[in-house]
Amino acid sequence: MSALPRLSAAVSTSGLTGTSIDVDGTRVHYVDAGDGAPLVFVHGGPAWSFTWRDVIARLADRFRCIAIDLPGFGRSPALAGDVSLRQYANLVRRFVERLDLDRVTLVANDTGGPIGFRAASLAPERYARFVAVDTFAFALDEFPMVRLFLRLFSSPPARFVNRRLNLLPRAVTSFGTPRRRWTEAERAAYLEPFASAAMRDRCIGLLRALVREPGYLDELDRGVRVLTDRPLLTIFGSEDPVRRYGFPEKFAAMFPRSTHRIVTGAKHFAHEDDPDGVATFIRDWLSDQR
Repeated sequence: MSALPRLSAAVSTSGLTGTSIDVDGTRVHYVDAGDGAPLVFVHGGPAWSFTWRDVIARLADRFRCIAIDLPGFGRSPALAGDVSLRQYANLVRRFVERLDLDRVTLVANDTGGPIGFRAASLAPERYARFVAVDTFAFALDEFPMVRLFLRLFSSPPARFVNRRLNLLPRAVTSFGTPRRRWTEAERAAYLEPFASAAMRDRCIGLLRALVREPGYLDELDRGVRVLTDRPLLTIFGSEDPVRRYGFPEKFAAMFPRSTHRIVTGAKHFAHEDDPDGVATFIRDWLSDQR
């Protein structure tokens, strides 16, 4: 992907310049900051590695923070064909292997959860613990309202509106993060990777794949069972609808060694609403684990 012209101010302020690596013939861009035990960050749909900038800035003094751009997001070129969660999960698995990371702490948000947790279940020996930020790692049969919302937001009318208005990243930077005041450079960093209609379709494609990629969530549900003996931290915004639907309780039932934290006033992107609070939750929890 070519350089994004208005990102310089936001990226230079964050101090995260990024690099690239070849993963089975796919060029993958990622941020790699700090030293210590590795934390691998997987972003959600209308975002890219930039979404983790403030959390990484608060953790890189003690941890190696690695944030991937999934293909078709940020500065990683898109894969051919429709969005495939299986392709993404396998790519994240191979990405961790290419960097030869061990005892990884996975940190995932939004659609990054079902991708990152599936990747971990394919190579469980490399993962030590997990942080779920407003996300999930299970089938959605118990959550019909979430399935309905996914179908609505990935429908042809939603795709049309998103193509015209770049609606999903605009929603995040407008009313999706009530506690954050966005600078023009930060908002540009969210919007410009989705400047073309094809790139905007990647956001919708992720949502569509969650309800239409055959059997993926069932595979995720079964695969995660090999991980549930490990520690898990969940972080949810108090105003995130999926918290009220019962996602934290579902995680607690799956992971006996789970810890749960709430970010007051935050919605579905708690790490953008309150990066200080989220980073503190993660830092303190990892210290307790040690």
